[in-house]
Amino acid sequence: MKIDKVKILLLAVLILAAVLRLWKITEYPVGFNADEAAIGYNAYSLLQTGNDEHGNSWPIHFTSFGDYKPGGYFYLVLPFVKILGLNELAVRLPSALLGILTVFLIYLLVKELFENESFAILSALFLAISPWHLHFSRGGWETNAATTFIVLGTWLFLKGLKNPKFYIFSSLAYVFSMYTYHSTRVVVPFLVLGLIVLYRRQSKWLVVSGLAGFILLLPLIFSFFSPAGMARFSGVGFLSETGPFWRINELRGEHQNWNSPPARLLHNKVVGYSLSFAENYLDHFQGEFLFLSGDVIERNRIPETGQMYLFDIPFVLLGFYFFLKNRPHGWQVIFLWLVVAPLGAALTFQTPHA
Repeated sequence: MKIDKVKILLLAVLILAAVLRLWKITEYPVGFNADEAAIGYNAYSLLQTGNDEHGNSWPIHFTSFGDYKPGGYFYLVLPFVKILGLNELAVRLPSALLGILTVFLIYLLVKELFENESFAILSALFLAISPWHLHFSRGGWETNAATTFIVLGTWLFLKGLKNPKFYIFSSLAYVFSMYTYHSTRVVVPFLVLGLIVLYRRQSKWLVVSGLAGFILLLPLIFSFFSPAGMARFSGVGFLSETGPFWRINELRGEHQNWNSPPARLLHNKVVGYSLSFAENYLDHFQGEFLFLSGDVIERNRIPETGQMYLFDIPFVLLGFYFFLKNRPHGWQVIFLWLVVAPLGAALTFQTPHA
């Protein structure tokens, strides 16, 4: 491709992404949900008083409805509430802009991975029209903001392979994603560890960046082990589900002696909850979830649509075939990301989760 043609195509994709994310943004998705209202009101409260709705001064987590939302997106919304006022647009616009930015970042990431303009443009196009990304870009969703910073962090990490100074910016992006959404606190460490193993690069900048990231995460780490942090996990974590426990007792009851060594070896909490986690994890690769119905929670999906379109199926299959046959430079990153992506959601009891 000629460079001018590439720029024109990329501009067209970004315009398409912008139109799909900004058109009637205050009307669709229909209804301003409770989480969006909480984000807007707490941002307004911070601007007015320096405290959230519960009187906490500039918190890392917002108590909100007792679900202790991460604060990253709240703080992103602050300047928009300041300028636009306390309304739907102020809460949703940052997410939409980040969604458009992610389309551009995917172009940069794929270009960095495969050094192929066609791949990069097509990847940006598919994300621009992705039903999952469209839905979460058009609402005040923390997961959309976190996705932007994960993609940014990964692109900067790959740039760091050539110029190690980029590692520090990569670390900052990853850290902010972990301050923005709960599941990134599981996904990002595994993703970064995988990238380090794949590329096996040694650099003082990588060490410095890792140390800086760890220091910046200390407030989050302390917060996670606080009563507030534990309350969030106990509320949505799969370990809080009693189903596997009762299933263990049921299976033990089928043995002649329910307390015999074989019964205890085969049917115990470690085995039961490990199988529950594996089931939760694999739920996210179901065809019905991916291509037909999407999330079981109504507000997390587009009606009668999966995370991808039906016409994506042949592209997914051809993509797997292409990667496994040709193994182009960077293909391992795609599979690494695919493997670690469901880890955070698999730790919850309600799966598959968009």
